[in-house]
Amino acid sequence: MYESPEEIQALQRLLDDSHRRGTAHLRAIISGDHVLDATQLVGTLDGMKVLALSTVTAKGEPRVSAVDGHFLHGRWTFGTDGRAAKARHIAARPAVSAAHLDGERLGVFCHGTAVRLTPEDPAWQATLAHWTGHYGSDPTTWGDDIRMYRIEPSFMVGYRGAARMNDLSPRLRAVIEALPLRSGLRVLEIGGAPGTAARAVAAAVGDTGHVLVVDRSATGIARTERNCRAEIERGVISVLVDRVEDLQLPPGTAPFDLVFACRVGVLDGRHPREHPSAIARLRAATVPGARLFVDTGSPLDEIDLHEPPLPRAAPGGR
Repeated sequence: MYESPEEIQALQRLLDDSHRRGTAHLRAIISGDHVLDATQLVGTLDGMKVLALSTVTAKGEPRVSAVDGHFLHGRWTFGTDGRAAKARHIAARPAVSAAHLDGERLGVFCHGTAVRLTPEDPAWQATLAHWTGHYGSDPTTWGDDIRMYRIEPSFMVGYRGAARMNDLSPRLRAVIEALPLRSGLRVLEIGGAPGTAARAVAAAVGDTGHVLVVDRSATGIARTERNCRAEIERGVISVLVDRVEDLQLPPGTAPFDLVFACRVGVLDGRHPREHPSAIARLRAATVPGARLFVDTGSPLDEIDLHEPPLPRAAPGGR
């Protein structure tokens, strides 16, 4: 993510204005929790993304091709050989459209003007440095007439699909598939930033359930708030900055039916001194008969919340 706070603000203004100017059909599809804000959008566009790039012929006919796209400072950048048809089109008619699609999970749609980058451009060095770092060589050395471009956008919107199991890493997907989830459950996720699993769990427990994401990292919780903004606004996800061994639910919070944790040292055996405190805090935050799952098995092990914790070993003991 290369964007400064000012660039994020400018991108958000563009997204808001574009959505407002869009057709009723577009606004009906890209609505509610399907709308990507600026922070979410730049977070999803890290690295190389294949762009479908449309240019215009002399007869006014569209032509589409694929290019490597890199989203830098709120702008798409791409390159091509000067012999390519798209290079000739852009030289004469720089209006372009670009779309990045990832199945039904993600769509970013942009219209604007392709500006050819030159060494005099303020962004030239930073753009080349990024591309060179990604590919391991300077893209301008790939041919005799390699041309680099930036799209100056006049319209941009971002769409995200509903959270689905196929969007998860294999590890997280296996964890969530192993959890005994059902509609209406109240679920406590420990170490849950940046909210990837929480969105899928929230979809499984539905609007009558709830997921509280607890993480000791304020930065991680801030990312969770961005990634789960729609679910938080709907009231199906909430967040809390806290350590599980010190966990105190906010006043008025109902207890939870199920707890799960992935890569949390005080629960998976890496930090045994704090384990009894963590179990005691989780017991206080849950209903009688609540279940706790930790990713120490294949993929999960269940820990009995209601058995007294094992006594701590004396220092130097065997």
